[in-house]
Amino acid sequence: MKYGSVVVLMLSLVADFLLAHPLDVGYLQVNQQGETVSVELDLHPKVSELLIGSSINDKAERSKRLLESTLNENSLLSEDTKCRLENPLLYEMATTVRLKAQAHCPVGKTLAISLPFLKNLPPPFQIFLRAARNGEEEATFILSQDKPSITFRPESSEGFWDFIHLGIQHIGALPSEWWAEGRLKLPDGIDHILFLLALILGGGTPRGLIKTITGFTIGHSITLALGAFGLVNLPSRLVESCIALSIAYVALHNIRGKNSHHGVWVAFAFGLIHGLGFASHLSQLHLSPLPFLVALVGFNGGVEIGQIMILTLLVPALLLSRHLRIERLAIPACSLLLVVCGSYWFFERLLG
Repeated sequence: MKYGSVVVLMLSLVADFLLAHPLDVGYLQVNQQGETVSVELDLHPKVSELLIGSSINDKAERSKRLLESTLNENSLLSEDTKCRLENPLLYEMATTVRLKAQAHCPVGKTLAISLPFLKNLPPPFQIFLRAARNGEEEATFILSQDKPSITFRPESSEGFWDFIHLGIQHIGALPSEWWAEGRLKLPDGIDHILFLLALILGGGTPRGLIKTITGFTIGHSITLALGAFGLVNLPSRLVESCIALSIAYVALHNIRGKNSHHGVWVAFAFGLIHGLGFASHLSQLHLSPLPFLVALVGFNGGVEIGQIMILTLLVPALLLSRHLRIERLAIPACSLLLVVCGSYWFFERLLG
């Protein structure tokens, strides 16, 4: 009965996470050519529903309402002049709602971009912003509830350390990713954390554990780079389903007691899959080569730092279980929960 209660609790948390998983990020491109400013905003369909509701059937009305809810007359400001966006066009796809609009904006030294609608979305939500002017000046920014506006100057682009912080945050290594609005929540990177836990549970000796984690790191670094540069592109449903399956597979491997030197190759293979999941967060930024390289290296470095932070918490718990001589019970019990979670995710993601 105790294990049954734990499973029910875990599944309730997982279900809550699955509903929030695609809602954590949006993409905004702002391009100024002379006095014309074009914007392109990508949101998940569920985010669009949160902002305008789901009862509007007319597409033109939905595009107008979404523009008013996200990029209103106060969103763009060139020097002291407001730039009013008009003629919204809405493109609705399976996983993305894309809003396009244009504004007449006098040329100034700076362009202020403000997104007050971020206050109406859950705290983890962020906007990746790419701003460009006249095809030459380009900068990238990350906007959130805490920072809903920026003033665009090419030299004010987000730097290397900003993307390191984003990588740490994405994998769920920060306390703020676990607690918000007075309640416990599961971070966006919970599936990657559970995969690391599965690897640790089957890691064997400290030396074997280091080899296994290294194999995973090398694997996801390779496909993170290939996927982010567009050299490898697989359907997100397939990638996310395989990530879930990797959790169940490695956890089942632990239950069966199959700890061998082949574990490092299993970790490497699934690391390749996990890297594609991370890459999707960078590939949609459409950055030029140098800013993209800064974002890629910084984000990957942040993920690695986050993994180390998580390992420093999980490994002592495993060593404690060995000291208390409950390892034979704790590892199969935890692995069973991981099998349940991974299987649940796999079928939920595969079936959409």
